[in-house]
Amino acid sequence: MSKKDNVKKKNGICNFFDAVKSIIKNDKNTDDQLTTGFFAILVSAFFKLLFFASLIFDVIIIIVSVLFFIETSWMGFKQVVVNVGTIIIIAITIFLIFLFGVIFKGISNEIENNKDKNYVISVFSAVTGFIALVIAAVALIRGIV
Repeated sequence: MSKKDNVKKKNGICNFFDAVKSIIKNDKNTDDQLTTGFFAILVSAFFKLLFFASLIFDVIIIIVSVLFFIETSWMGFKQVVVNVGTIIIIAITIFLIFLFGVIFKGISNEIENNKDKNYVISVFSAVTGFIALVIAAVALIRGIV
């Protein structure tokens, strides 16, 4: 097995660093590894950031909920029913946020190991477009308010 075949079997990030090493050696042919690896690292980092943000958000919701329910009145049947319903809604919300976090982590791993240049650049373009959409929506809402 040649060295070139061995490099192609590695994941996208390893290919990126191999491409950087090739550029330092002044090799002209990197087989698009540098571009694909760079975009894969950016998209993967973005989804890892979303994963960690969802975990932090879950912890914050749990802490605030516990503090809220410690201070809340539990006197009377009506208040207990409302509090239990609120606990159920908060538990479902925490579960869904955690589930999305796990999905973001899976997407991150998938992008890191993907070698298809078109797929990686398409995902990068989609993420960039979505971020631009969110920024435009926030700017529009701030302009109205």
